[in-house]
Amino acid sequence: MKRIVAIAVAAIAVAGSAQAQSHYDWRSGNSYNVQRNFDGSTTVRGYNIQNGTNWNITQQQNGRYNGWTSKGGYFNGDHNTGYHNGNGRTCFGKGYARTCN
Repeated sequence: MKRIVAIAVAAIAVAGSAQAQSHYDWRSGNSYNVQRNFDGSTTVRGYNIQNGTNWNITQQQNGRYNGWTSKGGYFNGDHNTGYHNGNGRTCFGKGYARTCN
């Protein structure tokens, strides 16, 4: 899950001010469609060619994000606080101070 969020953040950074862009990562097998939305958020939709799965994440301008994993699980969080809820776990904090139940 951390990998998907990290990849999505990187893809959002690459998108810049473009309306929509597509990218392919041959290492992971993920194909990405990055789209900037009218409300200023950015949505990344991914498809993995190697295993046929789909996933997505929407990043808000205020640091909050949400999406669906390739296994159909919903997740959400906030990059500013380190909060993350998904895969049956809730995490708080950043770095060494991060705790998860």
